[in-house]
This record gives sequence, C-alpha cells and structure tokens, in this order.
Amino acid sequence: MADAPKILGTDTLRQAYPKLNNAIDNSNEALSAANTAKSKADSALSNSENTQTQLDTIVISGDSGPEAAQARVDVLGTAYTTLKARGDADQLRAMKQAVVLSDFTTVTDAINYATANGIPALFVDAPTLGAHNVDFKGLEIVGTGTDISGSLKGVKRISNAKVKGYDQTDKQVGDFDNISGSVTSKIIHKVSDSEIHVYSKKPFANEYLDFRFERDVSTLTNSAGSPAELTRLTGVFNLTEAYTQLTTPSSMIGTWEAYTILLQSASGIPNARNSALKFYRNTTATAGSIDFEAYADEYGFISLGFYCTGTSAEDITIRIGTQFIATVSAKSLTGSPYFIIKKIQSNVKGVVTVRIEKNGSAPVYVCSNMYRLHESPTKAKFDNVAFFDDGNGYMTNNGAVDYAMINDADGLYYGSYHGGETLVSFKLLSDKTNISSSGNNGRFFACKKFRLDQTTQIGSFLQSRTSMQIGRDGIFDFSFAFTGDATLRTLYTTMTTSANSFNYVMYPKMVSTTTDGDYFFGKTNRIVQENTTTNQRITTLFNRYENENNNNGGVFVRVTTGAYNKVYYGPVVAGLRRITDINGSNTRIFE
Repeated sequence: MADAPKILGTDTLRQAYPKLNNAIDNSNEALSAANTAKSKADSALSNSENTQTQLDTIVISGDSGPEAAQARVDVLGTAYTTLKARGDADQLRAMKQAVVLSDFTTVTDAINYATANGIPALFVDAPTLGAHNVDFKGLEIVGTGTDISGSLKGVKRISNAKVKGYDQTDKQVGDFDNISGSVTSKIIHKVSDSEIHVYSKKPFANEYLDFRFERDVSTLTNSAGSPAELTRLTGVFNLTEAYTQLTTPSSMIGTWEAYTILLQSASGIPNARNSALKFYRNTTATAGSIDFEAYADEYGFISLGFYCTGTSAEDITIRIGTQFIATVSAKSLTGSPYFIIKKIQSNVKGVVTVRIEKNGSAPVYVCSNMYRLHESPTKAKFDNVAFFDDGNGYMTNNGAVDYAMINDADGLYYGSYHGGETLVSFKLLSDKTNISSSGNNGRFFACKKFRLDQTTQIGSFLQSRTSMQIGRDGIFDFSFAFTGDATLRTLYTTMTTSANSFNYVMYPKMVSTTTDGDYFFGKTNRIVQENTTTNQRITTLFNRYENENNNNGGVFVRVTTGAYNKVYYGPVVAGLRRITDINGSNTRIFE
C-alpha cells in the first residue's frame, strides 16, 4: 500500500482523479486489514474463554491446586502453607489479635513486637517451629497444625499445634470413668496428729496395703519449705498378710505376760517392717485366767487368737461372764508352732467380756478379737494390726502425690511436699465418725471408709480444699479445689511417686522405663505402670483440662534412679497461667 498524493489547487480533473482512486484503494486495504485483526482478536477471546471455562470446571471438580497455590501468596510475596492460613493471618492482622510470625525475621522479634503493642497471641503460619529456650512472655501460640520442638517458656496457651509430637488443639476434656470395686473392712491407725496409717485389702487379691499419711514432711530445694501442714499420702506398702487383734486384757488371775511373734515368710523372706502378733501368755505350772473385751457378731460368734506349740494346753475353758461356752485345744497338731483364729459361738451379741481359763500346767498364749484384717467387724475394738511386709512397696518416696506449683513471683515451688502451706481446718472421718481429736492418737478404728478433709492456705495467693478417701478396697481417691489469685509457671495436679521397680508402662503405650529421663505419653487421662518382677500394677486415673499449656504435651513419667518412676500431669507446665478458681480429681488403683 503506497501513500496517496494530495490534490493541488492547480490540478485539472485529469490530474486529480488518479490521486482520488489511489486514496480509495488505500482505504479499502486498511479496512481489510482491520477486519483480519478483529477476526484474530475474536479467536483469541474464544480461546481465553474456553481456557477459563476449563479452569472453572477444574475448581468445581475439586482440583483447586493451581488456584490455591496462587492465592496462598499475598501481595508482599509471603507464601502460606494453606489458603486458610493466609486468610487467618490477614484477619488476625486486621483485628490486631495476633502477630504473624512470617512478618518478622525471628521469633524473638515477633514476641517483642507483640508484647510492646499489647497483642495477645503469636500466629505461627509455618509447618514447624523450633523454639529453644525462648521466653514467649505470656503470649498464646496459635498454630496451623504446627510441630513445635524445643523448650517453651512463658506460653499462656497452645492451640492447633503439636508439642513433642502430641496434639495441643483445645478441646473439652471430661472426667475419667468411675471404677467400681469391693468394699471390706479397713483399719485406721491414728498414730499421732502428724501420722496416720490406713490398712486396706487389695482390690483383686487377698493381700493388703498400708497407706501412710504424714504432715510436716517437706523439702527446701527450690521450694518454699516449712510450714508444710497438709497431711498427705507419703507411702504405700505391700502386705502379704494382715491381722487385727485386741491384746490388752481387762483383768487376770495368775502370772501372765505380753508375748510377741514376728510374722515370717514361708520362703524365708524377712519382714521389711516389724509389726508383730501380740499375745498374753501363762507358762507357769499353775492355773489361772485372763479376761478380755470381745465382740459377738449377729450370730453370737466371738473370735479368739491362739499361739499353738507342741506343749500348749488342750483343755482351755472359755466363758462369757460366768457362763460356760466351750473347751478348746491350742496344742500344735504338727509339733511346730503356729497361730490360729478360733471362732467360738455364744448365745449373746455385741460387746462382752470373755474369760480364758488355764486349767493345768500346759502353757496358754491368747488374744481377743483376732481377725483377718478385711473381716474385722467395724463395731469391734482393736489395739494392734500385725502384718508381713515383703518389701515390694508401691510408693516408698515421700514426694508429692497431690499437687505442686511454681509461683511466678519468686520462682519457688509451693504446696504439699514443697511447703509454704498452712493448715486452716482438718477433719478425719472413720465412716461418719469424726476422729480428728488428739485424744484419739494411738488408737485403731475399724471402718468401711476412710476420709480426710482439709483446708490449707498456700502462700498468700491460693486457698486449697482437699478430700482424700479410701473406700473401695485398695483404691485411693483425691480431689481438690483452689480459689484465690495466683500467676503460676507450672501447676501439677496429678503425680504418682511410683517406686523404681515399676519400670514398665502398659498403657497408653507399652514402654520400658528403666533408664533415667523423661518419657512422654501425650493426651491421656490414664496410665498403667507395672513391676515386671512381681506383676504388681499402679493405675493412675485423672481429669485433664481444656486449654492446656503443657510443655510436655500431656502426661509424662520421670525416672530418677534411687528415688522414683514418677507420673506427672498438669494443665500448665513451663508456661504461664493466672489461676483464680480450679478443681480436679484423680484415682490410684494398687493391685
């Protein structure tokens, strides 16, 4: 296409019309080119629309990868792991409810910015976070399914993240399932105002347990120390045999003296703690008698204990008052000494006076109200519990099993074993009878249920109300409630100071715990430890809390050789939490 010359004013018609025709040709050629361009544009548009339709179809069908990948990148070029993560980050920025980790060079920069500007949380928009000895200064961590490693300090709460591989998503956590069990007789021995023993049958065997409770047992290591006035469980011991007795006579005629016999193991194992059988004996050649208080049950049976030897009397007369009841023999049938419980029926019921008469020169060894411990009548009187301790204790370390806390103000442990706890009120119940008085020190009480209720003041910041119970055989129940105002770095609400011999965890996963260190078991409210040599077990059940801030991801066992294999759980561990009102409970089954 050539340029068309212009028509001049001096041109004739013959000179002008060729120029006009040339201009018309150029115009037609331009129109043709324009139509061609439009056709190409229409084709391109059609192709574009077809491509978009295909993309829309892909998205609707569920394959949003290309679209999501583009949308996960914000205007600053920050790429998020998910589209939701970007949306959450944008919303939290706009609301100033959290700082977004990817906006900062380091975790410390993000924490400092948040605390300086009063922003309560850190949003971790990354799949992992390494936080080694980082102080989060009371911030909440909100993850995106983030795996967090390291040592977290000062964290208020963790959600939508895993710590040491365990999920930290907030959830409501209910109480543990209730456990049923048999209820037989127990004996409370109120040794003093600061020591109590409760003897109970095991839940699933004809063996026994000695639960020891003590006051004023504490440590000064990183702790508030004395006063430590909560009376608490400090030991649980295994007894293969246990008997109750009334060994103090009300009167006697002739020469009688106290005599003790230490229970022995058939296999020669020594008795780990000396709690002997007690009798009164007359070994003289002359006759005599001895009177005891006795309890006659609803069928009129009284229960007497005799120590039998090859030379013991065969003609012992039993009377209630002046009434003849029976003649019994206490001579050993084998020639070797042993003791025996004789049930003798009378025609009376309730508390009576029984007379045992020695009629000749043969010796007599006797006591009253002798029973296997779990068969002891709750209305009978006792002054001795004899047992055989085989040395296979469940809990032999006197560390805390109830609670412990680190106060943020001074960095010290408080409560229970760690002290700083003053007694406000104390109530010890044998069934429904209050036996708290010092006048009951040294006495034994038969019951179906032991209960100890206390109120204490912990430091200046919390009041504690606790209840400890042994009703079901071999099962210890503990509950607590705190009120006040405390800022705590750590609060353990469940601990079990199991002996080192409980070196295997059967549940929630099977793990050998023989080497010193911490073993983590995550979010469970039940843990079962076993002594693999004796097959004894301790099951710890406990309630957990929503909004946990637990640096260990849940429950863990700490093994310290020479001390314990100790279970720990708490709603805040190596974090920060303001506590104004909290309660909880736990149960331990010793089998």
